[in-house]
Amino acid sequence: MKPQYLPSVCQTHAAHYEGKIKIDKSKLLLKKNEVVSLRKLCELLSADMPAPFRILDGYYVGFSIPQIANEFDLLRFGTDYIVNIELKGKLPEESKIETIITQMHKQHYYLKFLEKPLKIYTYIEDDGFYCYDAENNCVENVEPQHLVDALANQNVDFELDPDKLFKPSNYLVSPFNKVDRFMSGEYFLTPDQAKKKKEILTSIDNGEYLFFCISADAGTGKTLLTYDIAKTYQECKKSVLVLHCATLNEGQWELNKNYRWKIKCVSVLEAKDLNPVIKKPDLIVVDEAHRIRKHQLDSFVQYMYDQKIATIFSYDTKQYFKDNEKKDIHEYLMALYPQNTSKIRKLTTKIRTNKKLASFIHNMMEFGSSKDNMDYEGITIEYFSNVSDAQDYLNYLDCSGEWKAITFTPSQYSSEPVDSLSCLCEQKAHGVIGQEFDRVVFAMDSNFRYADNNRLVARKNYYSLKGMLYQILTRAVNELKIIVINNPELYEKLMSIKFMGEQNNI
Repeated sequence: MKPQYLPSVCQTHAAHYEGKIKIDKSKLLLKKNEVVSLRKLCELLSADMPAPFRILDGYYVGFSIPQIANEFDLLRFGTDYIVNIELKGKLPEESKIETIITQMHKQHYYLKFLEKPLKIYTYIEDDGFYCYDAENNCVENVEPQHLVDALANQNVDFELDPDKLFKPSNYLVSPFNKVDRFMSGEYFLTPDQAKKKKEILTSIDNGEYLFFCISADAGTGKTLLTYDIAKTYQECKKSVLVLHCATLNEGQWELNKNYRWKIKCVSVLEAKDLNPVIKKPDLIVVDEAHRIRKHQLDSFVQYMYDQKIATIFSYDTKQYFKDNEKKDIHEYLMALYPQNTSKIRKLTTKIRTNKKLASFIHNMMEFGSSKDNMDYEGITIEYFSNVSDAQDYLNYLDCSGEWKAITFTPSQYSSEPVDSLSCLCEQKAHGVIGQEFDRVVFAMDSNFRYADNNRLVARKNYYSLKGMLYQILTRAVNELKIIVINNPELYEKLMSIKFMGEQNNI
């Protein structure tokens, strides 16, 4: 993406909407009404200026942060400060100020991570210019000259690539790993998440469905959406019970202790009488529901149905530790109660796992399966023939605070081949369910190999090694480090995947 000259952008789009030229929809940066606003903006900025080229050039139009999908109408980057201009058609007077403050606050949130001074404006067609005061979260109606001066004095950087500036991980707030930011609302849902949230809350309020299912792959923001719905409900003074289908993590204990949440382990469903356990809240959320046991699910669903308590099941059918954990709750509910009591909403857009990691993981699970071979700069692969040296290195990285070391969960009942990996570090795959970490390091050994069909296979264990591997891989936000122990064939294969990405970017 390159910076553009606004009059050209305006006239190109106008010609498209007039049917004179055709622009590919994926390249269409402005809506028809925004083109009108942009034309009037250009006229106001260039009024009484004999050569307005300087203030009308150097804009990124319709830029969206990768994976987050937050869009900026006009962005102009300088070595000194950044200018953002949002375009609006005519707005209702009674809601005008609230509308533009809401958007400008959001734009400021996303831009502040660039750590440069910000000048944020909104232009409302046939109304005027508004400048955002971030410190007081308010706006001031200003004259066009105010914006003209900001643009004329800006030292524009025409060589900057905005795609490399924005790190999606800055905006991905985990309810477990960033509890304070989550509870203080220092995050925004993506348009897809916000849409699903509105649909679910509206359906609950209208009594349209009793059961709601949020089905999503790892990295789509399923956990944030689920816990945001629970938080919204509690902010409305309604009671919420969260049942977590795994061991409670530190973030959940903090939510319980410091913010008076009611998060319980799903094992409470083993009680013969659920009345004292459930205590009839306004909403129940079952998190990581794909891991709930069938007998727990059977008794729980029947109880919810009889008590008419709205329930949200949040799950990922691709994440499992045992083969019998692979289940689709919605299909189960529809088979049990076919009278339209269950509604499913699916998140599909990856926002946590960046594209490079996702591509590598696809290729790792099945060599050559990813259609997007990229530069896998965030993946490093180390080899050790000495197990003790590998463990020392793993622990060194974990203790540095820069990396999160995770290994495979052993069986509680018998010795297994995976025990050689399970003892390498303290944190096991079962203990990081739903969490995310900037950098993840883990080890693989002779328990893994590639079959003739280029698919990764693993030895049979009580817990699925491939299921746990997927869980470990998808906890990483930015970087992965794989330590291979005494398995030269696996090391060579993984290195060929990494080299595959580098070859495609030469």
